[in-house]
Amino acid sequence: MSAIAVRRPFPWWIVGGAALIAALYLPSLRTPFDFIDDGNLVYPTQFSSIVQRLDVVWDKIRANYEHLGPFRPVPWVHWEIEADLFHGSAFAWRSARLCWCVLAAGMMLWLLSELRISRWAALLATALAMWNPFRNEIWTSLTLAEGVAMPYALLGLIAAIRAARSPHRGQQLGWDLAALFGTLMAMGCKNVFVALIPAQMFLRLCPDGFSLREGRRNTGWRSLVLALPVLAFVAHFIYFESNWHAGQYRPPGPSIAQLIRYLNGIKGAMSLDFVGFGVGACVAALLISRRFVDIWRSHSSAIVAGTLLAVSGIAVYLPMDALSGRYTMPAVWGIDLFVAVVISSVISMPSVAWRRVAIGSFACGLAGVAIANVGRQDRFRARAEMFWQLAHWVEDQPSSSLAWISDSEASTGGRSAYASAAPALNVEEGIHFDWHLQARNRGSWPVQLFDERGQTLRRVDFGRDSVAPPTLVVTACAEPPTRLGTSWERVHLVEVVYWGGLKRYSCSVWTRGSPARLAQAPSASTP
Repeated sequence: MSAIAVRRPFPWWIVGGAALIAALYLPSLRTPFDFIDDGNLVYPTQFSSIVQRLDVVWDKIRANYEHLGPFRPVPWVHWEIEADLFHGSAFAWRSARLCWCVLAAGMMLWLLSELRISRWAALLATALAMWNPFRNEIWTSLTLAEGVAMPYALLGLIAAIRAARSPHRGQQLGWDLAALFGTLMAMGCKNVFVALIPAQMFLRLCPDGFSLREGRRNTGWRSLVLALPVLAFVAHFIYFESNWHAGQYRPPGPSIAQLIRYLNGIKGAMSLDFVGFGVGACVAALLISRRFVDIWRSHSSAIVAGTLLAVSGIAVYLPMDALSGRYTMPAVWGIDLFVAVVISSVISMPSVAWRRVAIGSFACGLAGVAIANVGRQDRFRARAEMFWQLAHWVEDQPSSSLAWISDSEASTGGRSAYASAAPALNVEEGIHFDWHLQARNRGSWPVQLFDERGQTLRRVDFGRDSVAPPTLVVTACAEPPTRLGTSWERVHLVEVVYWGGLKRYSCSVWTRGSPARLAQAPSASTP
């Protein structure tokens, strides 16, 4: 099959489909800033010239790398632009994030359309990808790098296909540059998006079917240009290894345990608890129809590209020892392509009865995914509102200092604390609670971090000279903080209900009749 295909008009149904899919996140517009990442990112920095602004952005990029290790200039540019434009308005921030979600959904639909996936199959597969409760944190949160990267990453794949199909060298060059741009921008969000490159190069060679020989004849070696971003990945790796210092994150190395953990994460990222029966029904319908040769002939490019995305995406995360819903990207996008191929093949089946059963089962599961997604949004909102009620109450008190008692297990889980039914406080939430107060010019309440054993927590990104002994203590439990002494009395309780009053988040504020020094305890370090 020639790489020079008949030019197709842009499928404008994608615009309406993307808006409809992203509309599930409309409830997020009433969610205030959160207390995991937002405290140091959403407020504007005073400046008087563009040069000063660029200096501020670069200083933050460099500080982030020096303290923690990630080099992510693209998100920092996004964050700083939004901070300057929105002036600390949570509604404006979340409106922009919703628009970015529409763009990401549109890019996914466009990619599936380019891969010859039918319209309804593309809509169903994209809805599953965008609504999944395990990976939807990139849309409920404002500042996760994967959310920033997704439209760029998918653009890189789309542009590779368009370059292969363009009839003129000038158009091919333009699309090749767009493919490089998309990959580099995605890697500028997170270097793990280097995993896009094998699938991208394959789609540049074989956009309309698996035929490497024909692809080489039509494309020559031009697809190798798309491998250039690997050099940036290698340069970052060499520099990081040569200049590593204590405090920067260093993955422990590949392990079987991480592979098992990651495969379980993929299961969650596909919502198999909800759509597993529907996917199984679709596969069963295809087995009965015995149309697998036709499926390969029609969708071999999508199948191979999906395999490359899945394998490369898993490989880049094997050296880590942790998992989050967002870490399943870009590997899970390869599984999304498989699901789209299966649904598209079922829709084209001649058997109406089997088609209705299979697609109906999948649609019912997808409805469950949507309900779970909205429930998670409500839980996220409730958590943020609890801390804002606490912040407003603290701001009205006489100035002093505040002890934040976090739970070690919740703290090591990072953002997963928002997804947990347990009400434990997270050390990250304590840090960002302080940063929100500082940014709002309410810094007369410096926060001190303690774990549940009363040990001081030291963080490289949260250094502070000695402050006055805390007169208030914040805990998630209803029992006095006896690890920090005795005679504590609760002076304030914050409770926020969600899920129609079925669940609640709460925290307590404690004080003593007269300021007293906290019991001195050995210091403990957190990762």
